[in-house]
Amino acid sequence: MLKEKIITNQLAPGTMLVERQLCEMLNSSRTPIREAIQQLSADGLVTSIPTVGSYVSEIRYEYVIQLYDVREYLEGLAAKLCAINITDSQIQALNRCWLNMNDDIRTKEYDKLFQEDSNFHQNIVNYSRNEILQTLYAPLSSQIFRITFLTEDRADGIVRSHDSHLKILQAITHHQAEEAENQMREHLRTSKMHHLKKMAPHLFGTTQNGAGQ
Repeated sequence: MLKEKIITNQLAPGTMLVERQLCEMLNSSRTPIREAIQQLSADGLVTSIPTVGSYVSEIRYEYVIQLYDVREYLEGLAAKLCAINITDSQIQALNRCWLNMNDDIRTKEYDKLFQEDSNFHQNIVNYSRNEILQTLYAPLSSQIFRITFLTEDRADGIVRSHDSHLKILQAITHHQAEEAENQMREHLRTSKMHHLKKMAPHLFGTTQNGAGQ
């Protein structure tokens, strides 16, 4: 799937998307490829320039700042509403997600961990029961996952991220709305700084290390 190859950086930022090559790679005809490129362009994953062609969108430092500023507000609100509206069965599902991440860290299955991490955040948005929030969040999720794949060091940072996930989960489980919002926003501020340091460590005077999604 073309979208998956872009999100997981199998097709790196700046890669030109040549229809013939994509047809061979994905064993597909040109029409589905063209439609996919159009949709990915609308999602911000592909940049198309008339007479030049289409290429995988670059991830700019400024874009990460803007994305995480918006994400902090949306997911902070999602966590708050989730703590208010979540059902017992949804709490169990969210807890299973955290336990799966725990297992993935122990077995060092980091690709699975990234997916469970994404599921954890997406579930909180879904459980907020706010359809407008969900609609606003949808186009951001692919970019978030892509940035995580691009910058994650798959070591200490993921463990620290996992600990903050537990704090979010505990606040939601106990229906502590304000605490859930605060924990989520703190988690995302830390995550933003991690990604920025990974992209431009010389601006921070640090080595590449930090937190997960």
